[in-house]
Amino acid sequence: MPTLSQISNERDGNGTPPNTTALICRQLVRHSRHFSTVWALCVAVMCDAEALPFQDKLFDSVLCCFGLLHFARPVQALREAARVLKPGGILGFTVWCAPEQGGEFLGLILKTYQAHANMDVGLPPAPPMFGLADPSVRDPMLTEAGFREIQARNIAIVWPIREAETPFEFVLKGAVRTRMVYERQTPQVQRRIRDALAAATTPHVSAGGIPSPAALVTATRT
Repeated sequence: MPTLSQISNERDGNGTPPNTTALICRQLVRHSRHFSTVWALCVAVMCDAEALPFQDKLFDSVLCCFGLLHFARPVQALREAARVLKPGGILGFTVWCAPEQGGEFLGLILKTYQAHANMDVGLPPAPPMFGLADPSVRDPMLTEAGFREIQARNIAIVWPIREAETPFEFVLKGAVRTRMVYERQTPQVQRRIRDALAAATTPHVSAGGIPSPAALVTATRT
């Protein structure tokens, strides 16, 4: 199965590198369809998470891996998840933990951006980056959408650091909004961001990784 880095390095029909999440989504669907025909395990459908093209009460479970933090209307996406779940069905999703919750890897990147980047670059609407890791924000949203028995636990993830350029590679190949911010900077600012990320990462290379925990949240449809 290809990695996101491999997919994001592909080119579109005009031979240019991808610069939108839509292109990456199309590539993911294409790769998923290939493997679904090989393994007959899944059917890949590209659709709007806030308006799912499925009938009510169809699925036993709905999973979302680091997606909700990018949705313009996460409550609407949660309502759609509830709609397509059978009563008693399970929703599961992951979100990144904030720097104050131990998310040092993303904290390093955000600190660099705050010091060097123009953050007012017209990004698509989305909830606060770490809002859904906060139960005081997340749990009322889930309750409003029709879920109960909300549970959460942190997953201890350590982001592997092979070299000082690793966070920059993540920005370009594994991120969504941080990549969009980077692409909308001047070349001079882009160079400063890259150099600052490398300088901040160098002390962590010998340790081999930086903590980047995630929250795994589950809830039951009422």
